[in-house]
Amino acid sequence: MVGDILLLTPHNLSSEGIQLDNVRYLSLDEHQKLEATQLNKGDVIVSLLQRSTLAAVYNLEPPANINNYLVKLQLKSEIDSDYLVDYLNSEIGQSLFNSIKSGTTIPIITLTHLMEIPIILPPLEKQKEIIKPS
Repeated sequence: MVGDILLLTPHNLSSEGIQLDNVRYLSLDEHQKLEATQLNKGDVIVSLLQRSTLAAVYNLEPPANINNYLVKLQLKSEIDSDYLVDYLNSEIGQSLFNSIKSGTTIPIITLTHLMEIPIILPPLEKQKEIIKPS
């Protein structure tokens, strides 16, 4: 039975952000049982499967969940979500991901390694300035 709640997978992340083609759905009951995987607007989603684009900001209105190959980051107030996503998807971020991935057939990043990635974090106002469109 097709449910009402989006279930995002790494395939839903692209260079343009979150793509809703080939999306799966959960029932409302399943969604409510999976509280730890529920997304809130502004959460940063990071794929643990090594691909060219690994991060996106969840800026959609409908409720959603993520599968076990995605993690959500709820950020401290001194970190701008768009800045972090741009950083993680940059050449620097991708190099850092490549240095910590494991596995050969399907390279995977562990949550432990993800949390150890060094992030260049200027003050919040500078982060906003960096990501502001020209």
